[in-house]
Amino acid sequence: MTQVSRVSRVKFIQKGESGKPGPILYPAGVWNKDIPYTRTAETTPFVLYDTGNTDDQYYYLAREGTFTGVDPFDDYIANDKNGTWIRISSFNAVYTKILMADFALVGGAVFHNNKMMSQKGTNAAYSYKDFQEDAAGKPSGDFNPNFYVDLETGYLQTNDVEIKGGKIGDYKINKCGLYYGDPTQWKNNSYKQDMAHLIPGQIRLQRQSGILTPGNIANVKVAIGDGADPSLPSDKTCYSAGYFYRQMNPTSINDFYMAAVKIISDNVVNRDVALYTKGAVVCDGGMAAIGHFINTSTVNLLDFSFGTTVVVSNSTSSKYVYLPTLSNMRLFLNTTGNFCIPVTIIAQYDNTHSFNLGFNDGDSSLYFRNGKGNKWKEYVSMSKGNALSILLISHGSNYYAQLISFQNS
Repeated sequence: MTQVSRVSRVKFIQKGESGKPGPILYPAGVWNKDIPYTRTAETTPFVLYDTGNTDDQYYYLAREGTFTGVDPFDDYIANDKNGTWIRISSFNAVYTKILMADFALVGGAVFHNNKMMSQKGTNAAYSYKDFQEDAAGKPSGDFNPNFYVDLETGYLQTNDVEIKGGKIGDYKINKCGLYYGDPTQWKNNSYKQDMAHLIPGQIRLQRQSGILTPGNIANVKVAIGDGADPSLPSDKTCYSAGYFYRQMNPTSINDFYMAAVKIISDNVVNRDVALYTKGAVVCDGGMAAIGHFINTSTVNLLDFSFGTTVVVSNSTSSKYVYLPTLSNMRLFLNTTGNFCIPVTIIAQYDNTHSFNLGFNDGDSSLYFRNGKGNKWKEYVSMSKGNALSILLISHGSNYYAQLISFQNS
C-alpha cells in the first residue's frame, strides 16, 4: 500500500519596526480657560474637568502645540477621538482624584491648594465646593469646615478636639490637667519654682524671682477654686476658694510696702465698690483708710464709695452738705436690708465759713438722734476743726444718724 504525504510551505513575515513611544502624561490640575496647555513629543498634560456635579471627568491633550480656552468637555462632544482633548476613562483616572485634583477627596478629607479640610461643615446647607479663604489663607464665607489644616503653615482649626496627652507650648497635658512645673509640690513651701496648674474647679499659679537661688527675692502663689489654700490638710471638708501669698525680700526701701494684692475700681463718676464680702473680715495687721476730701464749691452730696471718713473744705459761703440718700446707700452696700455704718465728718481746719450737714428731703426720720435716742438736730452746723462721728442707720422704715461724738471746741 502506497503512503501519501503532504508537505506545507511555511512563510515567515519579517517583523516591523517598533512604534514611536507616546508622551508621558502629567497632572495639570483643574482645567482653567485662562491657562495655556502645551503638548510636546515627550509630555502632555491631563486635567480634571469640573462638571458642576459629582461626575468629574478627566481629559488629556491629544494634539501637539499650545492651546488656551479650548473647553475639553465641548471639544470632546464635538470631535470625539479626533479632538484636541480626549477623555480618559474613569477606570484609568481613578488615581488622579487622589494625586492631583483640586478639592480632591480621600475618605472624608478634601485637599485644596496645600490645605486639607473636612467634607462637612457647621452649616449643612453648604458643601466644601463653597469653600472660600481670606487674605491670610484661613476659612471664610459660608462653608466653615469642621476640620481644617494648612499643610504649609501648620495652622489648624477644628470644631471639636480631645487631647489626652502631649504639650501645648511649654504646658504639658495628662490626667493631671494642663500644667507647667510640678503641681504635686503645691503644699511644699520649700518648692520655689515656676508652676501653673489648671484642672476643672481649680487654678494654681506660682512664680519665683531669684538671683543666686530660686525664690530668694520673691515667691508668689495664687490659687482659685477647690483646695486653694496649701496650708490646709487634704482631709478638710471645707476648702478655701481663694488663696494669695507673696513672700518678698525687698531689694530697695521703696519696695517695703508694695501691695501683695491690688483690687481697683476706677469709675468716672465714683469709685463704685472694689470688693464686696458677705461674712467677717479678719485682719492680722493694720487696716488704713486714706479717707476722702471734698470742696463744697464743687460737691455737696457725700458719696461713701470714696471712704466713710470725709474732710470737708468750705471757704466761700455758708453751704449745705448732704448725707447720701437711703436708695444710694443701698446701692453702695448692695443690700435692701438694715445696715449700720460708722461715718466721720471733719470740717477742715482752715475753713473760712461753716457748713450745715443734714439729710436730703424724701427719706424718713430725717434727723440726728442723741445718746438718749431722742431727736438731737435736723442739721449740724460745723465750723473749722469740728469733728462729727455718727452711725448711719437704716432700720425698718427709719433712716437716721445716731450720734457718737461731736467735737466742736
